[in-house]
Amino acid sequence: MKMPIFFLQDVQIQGSFRNDINALRAWAVLAVVFYHFGVPGFSGGFVGVDVFFVISGFLMTGIIVKGLENKSFSLLDFYLARIRRILPGLIGLCAAVLLMGWFLLAPDDYIKMGEHAQDALLFKSNNTFRKEVGYFDALAHDKWLLHTWSLSVEWQFYIVLPLLMYPIWIITKIKKWIFIFFIVLALVSLISCINKTSVDSAKAFYMLKYRSWEMIFGGLVYFCSENNLFNFNKMRALFYAGVLLIIYSILFIDAEDNWPGYLAFIPVLGASLVVFSSEKNILVNRFLFFQWIGDRSYSIYLWHWPVVVLLTYFQKSGSIEWVFIGIVFSLILGNFSYIFIESPSRKSGGKNKFLPVMLIVVMCAVVYLVAGYVVKFLGFPMRVDNQVIQISDEQRNTVKDFRNCIYGDDKKLGALSCVLGGDSISAIVIGDSHAGAVATAVHSATHQDDAGVYVWTRAACPFINGVTAKIRTDCDAYAPWVFDKLKKEPKNIPVVLITRSSLYVFGGNEGVIGNKLKKPPVFFDKPYDFPSPEFLKEFKDRSISTICELASDRKLYLVRPIPEMKFSVPQIMARHKMMGIEGRVSISMDEYKSRHQFILDLQDEAKARCGVEILDPVPYLCDEDSCYGDLNGRPLYSDDDHLSEFGNKVLVPMFSRIFITK
Repeated sequence: MKMPIFFLQDVQIQGSFRNDINALRAWAVLAVVFYHFGVPGFSGGFVGVDVFFVISGFLMTGIIVKGLENKSFSLLDFYLARIRRILPGLIGLCAAVLLMGWFLLAPDDYIKMGEHAQDALLFKSNNTFRKEVGYFDALAHDKWLLHTWSLSVEWQFYIVLPLLMYPIWIITKIKKWIFIFFIVLALVSLISCINKTSVDSAKAFYMLKYRSWEMIFGGLVYFCSENNLFNFNKMRALFYAGVLLIIYSILFIDAEDNWPGYLAFIPVLGASLVVFSSEKNILVNRFLFFQWIGDRSYSIYLWHWPVVVLLTYFQKSGSIEWVFIGIVFSLILGNFSYIFIESPSRKSGGKNKFLPVMLIVVMCAVVYLVAGYVVKFLGFPMRVDNQVIQISDEQRNTVKDFRNCIYGDDKKLGALSCVLGGDSISAIVIGDSHAGAVATAVHSATHQDDAGVYVWTRAACPFINGVTAKIRTDCDAYAPWVFDKLKKEPKNIPVVLITRSSLYVFGGNEGVIGNKLKKPPVFFDKPYDFPSPEFLKEFKDRSISTICELASDRKLYLVRPIPEMKFSVPQIMARHKMMGIEGRVSISMDEYKSRHQFILDLQDEAKARCGVEILDPVPYLCDEDSCYGDLNGRPLYSDDDHLSEFGNKVLVPMFSRIFITK
């Protein structure tokens, strides 16, 4: 029976080509692409990167082992091949986004792009993004080269892997010892990853030390696959088991889970089983579409993310039509990159193997220098109107001298104690970063030269007794610390409590279209997977109890939630100004109430039970229909939800109530 054309035929397979691995590449990259574009049903599509790690470990181990056995392995040739494989596409990507940034980005954003391009070309962007932004954070969609973190991890692995394997082979000439060494390394890395995820998930996510076990698993699969331990039926069963594990990961793991941690073992095991089974004859592996995608998987991965960011840039990420166009465009870009960049480079390793690599290195240096000039010349501000710069600068108009008051010191809560103004303390501001962002407005409201305001804030920490926050590990100590400090202060000094309370109940809403429920980032006795009625009751009861304790012996003012704009106001306004788009950044009053109604009701109940006073910023930031991100064309916010030093002064009349009635 003749095989239909849409299936890959055996005659097309040359040498040791693995169409099953090529198909697995296709599944992995499609999962990643669909996840990044927000396609429903792919909440765990990011596990495609983990699948890639397994494949890379398998292939690289095979290349090195075969070379060692044949006495043909060359460390130099290995590295040159990796350069030809990875660097040309990355160079093309960095050059393209830098060119696009010239026309689209405000100077601040362009500088950041230049820095990221340099780090990507040096394969250290994973460490850069670890310090800047979480992979699952909304702000990640402003990072044009965020996805290069995985290339950096893989490149670092490629550098280290032969340096580890070669000495063992030279000493022992026995593969078994490399295998044993791999087992030890994998266990150490896996345990480290699980432990680190619980305390610093960003570091566990981005860094080679905590991700190397995934690639080493691929290496272990290579060693195991050399022995036919199972019959045909059992191998096929392993294939299906692996596929089911990958599908489960894609469908049921999501960004709210503690990742990577132990959960990463599921897709890694799945990919390992699929590769180990070597099921070339499964029809899905021979489907020509998957082979086409698999061939272009690297190029598609490179080019799809800037398209995702571009949709976010133009606020089209919530449009089904534009998402579809974005996915198709990503495939087209990936195809062009594969044909004109990736394939020629991979085939360039002829007799004169140094010449193409030298050319690649020169091109890399040129793009690196261009990125450096973008940074050196401050994003070439002459490109844009002065008003664009002024708008963008509002991102930095924050409380500069009191960063530790807002973020504190993980090792010493005492770093939280800061003073604004003079020695005559008139008020105490407590809460999270929202409190820190408006603290200077509280001080301005005193209207006294010698008045001082204590700022006792803790970013990402709700002020609730007994709370545990997944965001940071020391929030449980914050409220007790404040209560202990208050014992030493006169009872006539009022307290102002300001927190982004809805964040702790419903998760962040940055870049979110609609009202998607997220996993609460805090808990008390046990974590909850969603804001269930049980969690809401516990949160309300604990919050009111803490508020009443705080208000038991002094005047307490609760501030209503600050409107959250979902997108960085200065960035959006700067972009709109550059593109000539009219209109203000705003949210509707219905959106505000929908987001915060639970907290509004909680505060009302606290007022009834504890006698606290409520300060409402809404009349100062909103009208009857909408809440706005600017005043007379100047941003009120430094990002999407924190008021800037300009914006918080709008609230001075509201805070003046504290000192008039005191």
